[in-house]
Amino acid sequence: MAIRNPVVSVCVPTYNGSAFLAQTLQSIAAQTFEDYEVVIVDDNSTDDSVAVARRYAGSDPRVMLFEPSQRAGSSARNANRCLAHARGEWIKFIFQDDVMAPHCLSSLLDATRDGHRFALSWHDYHFEAGVDDEARAFYERLATLRTTLPGTYAAPEAFCEAVLANWCKNFLGPTSSSFIHRECFARYGAFSSEIVTFPDLEYWIRVGNNEGLAIAPEYLVTFRVHAKSISAGLRNSRASIYRNALERVLLCLNLAFAPEYAPMRAYVRARTPALEVNEMLTKQAKGTRWLAIDAKYRNDDLSLLEQWGDFVRVHPQVVAVLRDADRNQQSLMERMKSFLSFGFKH
Repeated sequence: MAIRNPVVSVCVPTYNGSAFLAQTLQSIAAQTFEDYEVVIVDDNSTDDSVAVARRYAGSDPRVMLFEPSQRAGSSARNANRCLAHARGEWIKFIFQDDVMAPHCLSSLLDATRDGHRFALSWHDYHFEAGVDDEARAFYERLATLRTTLPGTYAAPEAFCEAVLANWCKNFLGPTSSSFIHRECFARYGAFSSEIVTFPDLEYWIRVGNNEGLAIAPEYLVTFRVHAKSISAGLRNSRASIYRNALERVLLCLNLAFAPEYAPMRAYVRARTPALEVNEMLTKQAKGTRWLAIDAKYRNDDLSLLEQWGDFVRVHPQVVAVLRDADRNQQSLMERMKSFLSFGFKH
């Protein structure tokens, strides 16, 4: 007799998250909707994360723990490992620091009842002791799904317009607020392992510009911010700030060329006023290249130029776009010189 797959796979990628993991798993166990499995994939934690996960796996047959021998090295890669083990029709991510409201799964299933395959809920924040006022203000200033896309569904066109108005800003929410039909991963791929600072935002855009977005207008997830969290730390070092700039170039590159972004490309060109995709890419790439050059001459720091070099070797389209822009600028300057020279002679 074939084993029936669960309706929902709750995926919990973990790495050194023992401080709050039990609270996360307890919030899953408290769900009012019970037809789910829990897929925990630990990325070689050096704390007690595995011990915590084993306790829950030992007491509930729906909880499965996987311990790959090699590190994934990023949250996106470890999330993708969860996907490889998930059997459910729906995928619900919850990260090791976050907690779900008891009716989270039930409400998200209700939000997708009309055939929508991609949903997000509202989320709120819990600030642990030790989070400074600057970090609190940073999160509290962020645009949110609740204020940007009111209602319970955004068609692809409305989704695209909201994304363009908040370009490179994750107003949509963290990975823990998502609810995605497994068919979306089959059709649009998994999380990009190349993006470190906002793999969730890139994936939301990739899926949402095709599918639109169902919205559960409730605070179903609490996103925990603490001093050691990834999100709190990514804003600080020069290298991570530059990595974010490179990934903004990559997002523009996707908009310009990636087949999964074709609906948004068409929308950008048809909207009033129209936007020039290559111009967006050129502007972002020039600014990012200049940051690396400036670091070299202002701070004698070659590391950003090395990052830039590695990036354009992987993405030669950026070099081609910049070369065309430089050529056009040079041609414009030559025409201006010719015009001015003609004017002075006459």
